[in-house]
Amino acid sequence: MKKKFAIVSLGCPKNLVDSETFCDIAIRHGYEQAEGDESCEFVLINTCSFIHDAVEELRYVLKTHCELKSKGQVKRIYVTGCIMNRGLKWMQRSFPEVDAWIGIKDFTAFEKLLSSNTLGSYQRYPLTDGPYAYLKISDGCNNRCSYCTIPSIRGKLKSTKMEDLVRESIYLAQTGARELVVIAQDTTSYGRDLYKKRMLSELLKRLHEVPGFDWIRLMYLHPGHVDKELVKTIAALPKIVHAFEMPLQHCNDKILYAMNRKYTKADIIRVYEMFKTEMPDSVFRTTFITGFPGESRKDFLELMQFIQDYPFLRMGVFAYSREYPTPAFDLPDQVGERAAIRRKEELLGLHRELSIQYLSEYVGKELDVLVEEAYPDEGDYFGRAWFDAPEIDGLVNFSGGDADYGDLVKVRIDDVIDIDLYGTMKGIVSKYNE
Repeated sequence: MKKKFAIVSLGCPKNLVDSETFCDIAIRHGYEQAEGDESCEFVLINTCSFIHDAVEELRYVLKTHCELKSKGQVKRIYVTGCIMNRGLKWMQRSFPEVDAWIGIKDFTAFEKLLSSNTLGSYQRYPLTDGPYAYLKISDGCNNRCSYCTIPSIRGKLKSTKMEDLVRESIYLAQTGARELVVIAQDTTSYGRDLYKKRMLSELLKRLHEVPGFDWIRLMYLHPGHVDKELVKTIAALPKIVHAFEMPLQHCNDKILYAMNRKYTKADIIRVYEMFKTEMPDSVFRTTFITGFPGESRKDFLELMQFIQDYPFLRMGVFAYSREYPTPAFDLPDQVGERAAIRRKEELLGLHRELSIQYLSEYVGKELDVLVEEAYPDEGDYFGRAWFDAPEIDGLVNFSGGDADYGDLVKVRIDDVIDIDLYGTMKGIVSKYNE
């Protein structure tokens, strides 16, 4: 009988990509993923320590697994990920039960814990529940936003060679992914370190040629690095969905300058309109930070007005988290936590009202939907429309017809409830794995 293991992947999809590589190494060394509460030979926890809340979540996860170890349900605990470069000594003192602390993406060190034999090369074992896969095109970041811990955790921009990314995307398509989600800390800076210029446009052309994908989704576009060449390239590639994730963080020029975002409100509007001119059906998802040091009520109201003037179909909001040793930690005019949270809820409340209006425009229309859950006996299905990113956005609940997991179908939208759509299946665009 094969020995069991489990992987806990915390944080963002970029961490998940690393977790999938760790998972593949374990499987290729003869281990088998545990199901449910099965006892494990080891558990690997891939950590996030981007903000204080992520560290607190990690403390809870570690405490839970240390208790399982004391009961004999887990023999060994391995820890890797962002905590290795932010808060390691403190965590080591707090959790001496951990058997090994593995450097970020140190797949070789992990492999040595499992076997004296080495694989020589690493690939990924998909851990996502839907017919999609993430492609991490670079790691690290050169932007040095004043609130961000990423450069101190992940280091400078490190792009992956284009030929390796094409090879990886072919493999992901072969494993059954119909949607390729392109990610990085700053997707738009891809290639600057390797090729001495931004090469996202060229990479997208290469990825578009890979057979098997119906959708290619772009996330983490830095608005200060979007140019006409990139927008025109995207518009010319039909597999790329016209839903763009572009974290803005704020719209007020004073706050953007304090954040070291290196663009202005006018730049944001220019990029927004550039997309809309080339692709009128473009929609956007973004994130904002409320309560950043120096944010006045007037600055916040400017942000409230901004999301009314420039529609964002999907939006996340974070109350500012004061993180040491970022430059923003020492900025004057720190906003109280309660005020930051109150502004967050106010902004989200306004957007919830606006998003229902935006989504209502799709009622009566047919949308392409990727089926992620199928219950044909009940005639009930769940999927995602082309404008919704995996795991973080809304779903389409529909009935009628006969669809399977992974099918791409046409759904007529009948209703909107909160962030989700409800509809009736009108036909199949393409079957899974055909």
